[in-house]
Amino acid sequence: MEVRSNAAGHRRAFLRCSQGFGHEESRTLITLGIERKSIFGTPALRDGIFVNHYDYSGNYRGTEYTPIYNFVDFDFGADVLIDPTGKTYAHWLDTDEPISSGGLSAGASAYIRMSWQFILSPKLRFTPFSVAIGGQYLHIKNNGDGSAQSPLLKDFNYDQGWNENLSTLYLSVGTLGIETGSLSITPEVRVLTLSAASTSLKPARIIGDVQKESNPTLISVGVKVLKKF
Repeated sequence: MEVRSNAAGHRRAFLRCSQGFGHEESRTLITLGIERKSIFGTPALRDGIFVNHYDYSGNYRGTEYTPIYNFVDFDFGADVLIDPTGKTYAHWLDTDEPISSGGLSAGASAYIRMSWQFILSPKLRFTPFSVAIGGQYLHIKNNGDGSAQSPLLKDFNYDQGWNENLSTLYLSVGTLGIETGSLSITPEVRVLTLSAASTSLKPARIIGDVQKESNPTLISVGVKVLKKF
């Protein structure tokens, strides 16, 4: 069993969570987690292929490592996500200023990844392509302390702060990954596919609850760094 800890994963997340008014959340998420390699019994393939050579008389002439071998691997991982900063914007305001300049974001995700592995040497592998499917929950707390100016901000109770929750089923695509014996680095893009959203926002002068958008979007771009322990 090979377990790797994602001890330095950084991901820039752009969340467009329209709760009836059209919000865009910008967060820099730091992720920490673990990943188990080769969950479907392929650890032996990760060690490469060694070929024994014999002469015409059947005498052993030595063993040669085959570096061109490639295979498809499956991994399982889980992350926790956290960010103590971030900004929130309102599309319905005619300004680029944020309606919230901070607040804590926290969440978790779990996934299964399929990756195409090329073994270049006993301690060096190349991943030209990988794709993961997983679930993610993110709680976003907005402090309501923004620089945008509008009488509607107070009417909607933005100045009191509010929370938003986003649950997603996502696809994550990685390319051009490099893995050594103890370290792997893979650029990654995570895109939401299915989602559910909710908010604690309660406008002061509007009757009824805030209507959430049926299909908020999420795009997350970052680099996954895994260290073997």
